[in-house]
Amino acid sequence: MTDPNNNTYEDTYYILPRYIRKLPNITLAYLDVYETIFQFWNKNKNCFLGEESLCERTGYQRAIIYRALTFFEEHNELKRIKKNGKRYL
Repeated sequence: MTDPNNNTYEDTYYILPRYIRKLPNITLAYLDVYETIFQFWNKNKNCFLGEESLCERTGYQRAIIYRALTFFEEHNELKRIKKNGKRYL
C-alpha cells in the first residue's frame, strides 16, 4: 500500500515459508502473528517481543496472541522463554 501524497510504502511484506500456510488449522490471525515475529528472524535477530508487544504490533487481543504462540510452539516453529517474569520468543 502506498501513500498517494508521497509514494512511500506504509507496510512491509515478508515472504513466509510455504509449509507454514499448510499447517493444520492455521488462521489468518496466526499468520499475522507469525509474520510479525518473522520480521525479526528475517533480519537475523532474536525476537524478544512479549505478548503485550505483539498485541500492539498486530492489533489482536491477548487471547489470540496466546493461541497463536501456543499453536506455533506445538508445531516446533518457536520456543518461548521466561525472563524476568515475562515470556519472550
